Amino acid sequence: MRVFLSSFFIFVLNFITFAQTGVIGRVVDIIDGKTIMIETTAEAKLTVKLQFIEVPEPGQPLADVVKEHLQKLALGKTVLLQARSLSGGTQLTGRVLNGNIDLSEQMLRDGAAWYAILEKDSQDSNEREVYQTTEKTAKSERRGVWGIERLKPAWEFRAEKQASEPILVTKSTPSQPLRQIRPAQIGGGSDKTAGTTTFKPKSLKSLQSAQEFFEECDKRARNFDVSLAECYSDKSFVRNTRKYPSGSTRILEFTAAQWKKLILEAMPIAKQLNDYSTYSNVTYTTEGKRIRINATRYSERKKYYSPISILVGKDLSGWWRIYEEISESQP
Repeated sequence: MRVFLSSFFIFVLNFITFAQTGVIGRVVDIIDGKTIMIETTAEAKLTVKLQFIEVPEPGQPLADVVKEHLQKLALGKTVLLQARSLSGGTQLTGRVLNGNIDLSEQMLRDGAAWYAILEKDSQDSNEREVYQTTEKTAKSERRGVWGIERLKPAWEFRAEKQASEPILVTKSTPSQPLRQIRPAQIGGGSDKTAGTTTFKPKSLKSLQSAQEFFEECDKRARNFDVSLAECYSDKSFVRNTRKYPSGSTRILEFTAAQWKKLILEAMPIAKQLNDYSTYSNVTYTTEGKRIRINATRYSERKKYYSPISILVGKDLSGWWRIYEEISESQP
C-alpha cells in the first residue's frame, strides 16, 4: 500500500543548507535601496534584505538614487543568497552574491549605504573588517552619502523623526456599559489559517495511535504551522546524513532545543518554497514501549528517494512525541 504524506521531517535540513550553501535565484524586483525580491529556480519568491547596510530613508537626499543604483546592480541578475536570519515571518536577511560581488559590500564601496552598526556583533570578524575598510574608502573619497554635508545615517534620521511626531491622545465615552471579556484560552488549539483553509491542531494527548500522531504532525506541516515543533520531545535526538554528488557525506546532529528552533525559523521558508515530499512503504513496528516508523521519502522538488526512521511514543503526561529521527537527504 502506498501512503502519501507531506514532508515534516526533512524541510528543516533544507533550510540549513539554504543558509549555509545558499540558494540560486533571479532578482525580479527592487523594493527599496536595500531590499530585493528573488525568484528561485523552484519559482518561489523571497523578499531579501541585504545584510549589514542601511540606506537613505524616504524623505532623505539620495533615497531614490540609491534604489536606482541597486536596480542597476541587481535587477534581472542571477544571484546566490546565503540567508542569515528571518524577520516578520517572511523577510530574509542575508548575503547576496552576483558572481563574486557581495551586493552589500558593493553598495558600501559606491557610497550608496552606511555600514549598519547595530548589526556588527553577529558578523564574522573577517567579513566585518572588509566592510569597515570598504566603507572607510568610500568615505575618504566622499562618494554618495559621504558627499552630502551633514547627511544623517538612516537610523539617526528615523530616531529624530519618531521623536518629533506628536503623540495623539483620544478620549471616547462608550454608548453602553462594557461587557466582561473572558481571557483567551492558552494552548486551546485556536484556529490557524493556511492559505484559504482553516487549520486547527489536535491535542497530541487525544491521539490514539502512532499512525494518528504521524498524520497529525503531517497536517501541521502541510499547513506550515509552527506547532509542528510540539511533535518533538524535549529529549528528542535528530541525525541526518547529507549525501553529496561527489560521494562525500556530512552528518548533522541536533538536540531537541536546536531542532525546535530551526523548525520555527524554517517554516515560513518552507511555505514560500512550497517544499514537500511523499512517503511510501510506511511501516509501524513495536520497539519496547515505543513505535518505530520506517518509510521511503521522495522529494517532489529535488526528485530523489531516501530512507527515514523515527521513534515515537507517549511521554509521562500521555502526549505523543518524537524521540528519535534518523534520515538521509541530498543538497
